[in-house]
Amino acid sequence: MLPLTILQTIALSIFQFPVYLNIAGTIKDPLEKFKLVIVATLSCFHSSSHFLKPLNPILGETYEMLFNDGSKVFISL
Repeated sequence: MLPLTILQTIALSIFQFPVYLNIAGTIKDPLEKFKLVIVATLSCFHSSSHFLKPLNPILGETYEMLFNDGSKVFISL
């Protein structure tokens, strides 16, 4: 078993999401904004698709994570 739970793994897989969305918020061109949203979405798949062992499920688990830019993630199972 991995030492991480399912919710920790999900939170770690989306850690790049706010970075790309904050950059997209500063750009005026709608096409460039759309490209950054696509990149943010695809960046989640890279870090969540290489598990070698099963994850450790804990029923009733909740997880909270605070990113460096102030974004918060609350996940509940």
